[in-house]
Amino acid sequence: MTSLATTRYTLDPAPDGLSLPQDFLNTRGVGTQPDLLADVPTATAWVAEALADGVQLSAADLQRLRTFRAELHRLVTPDAQQSQPVDEGGAPATAAGAALSAAGERRPPGGAALPGGGELASGATAPGAVAADTVTPLDATASTANPLSASPVAAGGWSVAAELVLGVDGVVELWPGGGGAEYVISRVLAEVLAGQQVDTWRRLKACKNDRCQVVFYDRSRNNSGVWHSLKTCGNPANLRAFRARNKEASS
Repeated sequence: MTSLATTRYTLDPAPDGLSLPQDFLNTRGVGTQPDLLADVPTATAWVAEALADGVQLSAADLQRLRTFRAELHRLVTPDAQQSQPVDEGGAPATAAGAALSAAGERRPPGGAALPGGGELASGATAPGAVAADTVTPLDATASTANPLSASPVAAGGWSVAAELVLGVDGVVELWPGGGGAEYVISRVLAEVLAGQQVDTWRRLKACKNDRCQVVFYDRSRNNSGVWHSLKTCGNPANLRAFRARNKEASS
């Protein structure tokens, strides 16, 4: 898998599987960079690179992916992160995160890898599975006005197809499911869940520059970063604020 959407903004991808949600969010067009979900051929090419999977997309799939992208992006903006409740350990205590975390352990991050190599095809059942459960897919037609209102996962959350698989080795793994947009969203949410479980999801942030909002992984020790790039966004903003303060003080 590659992170073409993220690296085009001269950013290093987030560690482990969290690079997938980051890259998905960075398919947004910023500045001279195009929207990688603008049309079916472009989106299909991005999916092939990011997921290393031949997922077929339709025009309806694109609309759902763009709607999901907008909602997920909202959750990594500075305002959303500041207002998000945290548990005693400092990790976000969202209803959706709690519901997904309660589903059990999942496969290691980094893609839907099959035991012994290869990848899981859309809707396929993992070999060696002795038990499975499926999350009920959200009816796409019910999400036209508010895609979150009908979700059975949690209030204000999305629902997509997935399987909890108990392998012969006793390890429970989460396998993304569905097809088209459903499968892409399932893959992205699987990695969001993994990031929430190890408390790295909160380090994925949208740049504070409203005209940018490129998503970066905050590698600062105290998770205090707000700019995807100090050179292009942070320094100009700080200079403008400095000049505004001086102007106000002299008036």
